[in-house]
Amino acid sequence: MFEYIGYICAFLAICSSLTEIIIALALRYHVKNWPRKKPENYPAVTIISPQRGKIDPRNIDAILGQNYTGAWEVIFVTTQDDASLPQLQKYSTEYKNVKTVIADDVVQLAKKRGIHRTQKNNNVIKAIESSSPDTEVYAFIDADTCPFSNWLGNLVAPLADGNSKLGAFTSARVYLPGKGLASWVQASWILNSNLFLGGKNGYLWGGGLAIPKAVFEEANLMSQINGQGGSSIISEDNNINVALRKQGYETLFVPDCIVFRYPPNTKEKWLDIVRFTNRQVLNFFWTTRIRWLVSSLITKTRMPLVLCALAAAWWYPFSLLALLSPLIDVFMFLMIKNTLLKLAPTEEISFKLNLWTVFTPFLTQLLGTINFISVPFYRRMLWSGIEYTKRSVVGYTGDFSWRVK
Repeated sequence: MFEYIGYICAFLAICSSLTEIIIALALRYHVKNWPRKKPENYPAVTIISPQRGKIDPRNIDAILGQNYTGAWEVIFVTTQDDASLPQLQKYSTEYKNVKTVIADDVVQLAKKRGIHRTQKNNNVIKAIESSSPDTEVYAFIDADTCPFSNWLGNLVAPLADGNSKLGAFTSARVYLPGKGLASWVQASWILNSNLFLGGKNGYLWGGGLAIPKAVFEEANLMSQINGQGGSSIISEDNNINVALRKQGYETLFVPDCIVFRYPPNTKEKWLDIVRFTNRQVLNFFWTTRIRWLVSSLITKTRMPLVLCALAAAWWYPFSLLALLSPLIDVFMFLMIKNTLLKLAPTEEISFKLNLWTVFTPFLTQLLGTINFISVPFYRRMLWSGIEYTKRSVVGYTGDFSWRVK
């Protein structure tokens, strides 16, 4: 009986890796066959960038350096006591198309008015309320994201197709690895998450996302992110994704809209990376549990299967076939990396491959298993100094590094 268990685990692990290879090939096909159409008239766009804590000027300069031929404005939004506010206000005085608006602190909002929503969602809501009445498209970009100069123009280009069912379009993201193996594993984990951008109802990533204003209003998306409509109070991209899918709208991954994140100056710790990835998965788990389960069974259970097969290989050597799974994962990692980084318009943005690359996919799958096992037991989420449950704001975590000192 134990013999068959080893063989079955090896077979399932290999099938799991091959399934992701098929998804990666579909993503590659999507990228290679992207039509790259351009609108005759570019719509008026409001770029919304929620900020938290000390800003990275490189990211701000990249947002303001967009080569966009249509009318556009940028709204940076933060709270009154946030460390980013004094820096952002300088940009508001220097650029005519830049606004800095101040949103309520959601901990105080929950205490005083009984309104529960995440700080990021609250910032997005405030920015939308402050946007120009002439705006035709809302574009969202995260504070830690650095876009290329053609990001905005390419992001809205699908509007040229005139598809009335197109609800939102999204970017791909790449984390540049920093110091240490943990940083490489996080970068690999993010690369793997880009697999699920494909399809007509693929994953939407709020750090590089655009929605026509007409769709935003017709689909009543404000009610999905304001925390008052019965939906989970999580990141806006998951709530919007669910709402658009239910109403029959399509989503679209735009390959030419790759964005990246600079690595931090300090060495990233394993515990911080586990917390970060768990938080990302928790957002998904709280909104689309069935999709989370299906994707997890495909991608997050592979490593236990491999380890089980290797244990059986002590007695039944043919179970060593399970080692094909991590080898396939290495190939998949390199394929995704090459597919996405070829889209970068500069050679400066690259992964400098080294010996760690061989072990990165294995450890990434192990991290995915940790996410799969631990996330269902989470009842609270810590995010940028605030603690949340699925439905409420709990309070501050004690980490006030985002505040003005």
